Amino acid sequence: MWKWIILFLVLALPLAAQEIDTTKPTAHTIENSIKDLDSRIEKIEINWQGIEEKADDSETWARWITLFGLGLAALFIAFLIIFNVISVKRVKEDLKEINDAKEQIDHDIEEVLSKKEQVDVFLNSLKKTEETIVKEIEEVREEKEKLKKEGKNLEEIDKKYNDLLQRFNTLSEIGIPLSAGGWLETGNEYSDKGNYEGALKAYDKAIGIKPNLHLAYNNKAGTLLKWGATLTGEEAKKKFELAKESAKKAIEYSKGKKGHYNLACAQAKLGELDEALNNLKEDKEIKGDDFDTAYAWQDPDFEPLRKGKWRKRFIEIVGPLPKGAEGS
Repeated sequence: MWKWIILFLVLALPLAAQEIDTTKPTAHTIENSIKDLDSRIEKIEINWQGIEEKADDSETWARWITLFGLGLAALFIAFLIIFNVISVKRVKEDLKEINDAKEQIDHDIEEVLSKKEQVDVFLNSLKKTEETIVKEIEEVREEKEKLKKEGKNLEEIDKKYNDLLQRFNTLSEIGIPLSAGGWLETGNEYSDKGNYEGALKAYDKAIGIKPNLHLAYNNKAGTLLKWGATLTGEEAKKKFELAKESAKKAIEYSKGKKGHYNLACAQAKLGELDEALNNLKEDKEIKGDDFDTAYAWQDPDFEPLRKGKWRKRFIEIVGPLPKGAEGS
């Protein structure tokens, strides 16, 4: 046994010594690495301390900047609040002024509407008065024509007619809107006074209000005939052509009861003698006993019909010249 122990010591001890010798450099290296690691850790600690200090400084600045920003925001918000308060106050004041003005306007409108209603009532009453006067004038005209045919004194009827005209003109002068009948009567008055242009405008006003007013077309034709008689050549012919067209409209809108006489006059002036005699015959048949034979004999428009070959037919239509009546 001892032999084996001695043999182990002899062989193992040199090997252990050799191993220890080989591990010495490794331990030294490890020791150096540990020192180097400690140095780096120390540097890291130093750097971390600097970072912490800088971080503390950044936090301080961030804190100041945040406080400054919050201060500015607070001032801005305070400014907005003050501005809004002032604005709201001004808006309220403006709204109050607007409401006051609106109330005043509403009050004024109510007054105007009230006055307008009163004016409308007044105008309507005047309108009715105008229509009544126009109707009376028409009746007086018809009565005057009848008395004239009977050869009676026209002094009283002329006075009544002139009085109605004066009342009518007074309403017209104060600006009362005329009815179709009012414009028709205005045209008749202008035509009687020789204001043919004014008469035609008045008739057109009547037609504008009442497009199917056959009397306006018929009287317009009569005025154009009188105007054409004062002219010569092409100017006269234009008026007679217009008279013919207006008379045709009168026949159309009166359903054949009015306009034939003026149409016959226009056709006679234009040389359309056969057509003129036909319409004259139509007028005589419509009017019957009311046809004015003496007037037809005296009417200068029918002068071509009372001559030559047309005379016989003219006499057959209108009848012979009444005794004591002037004519040719």
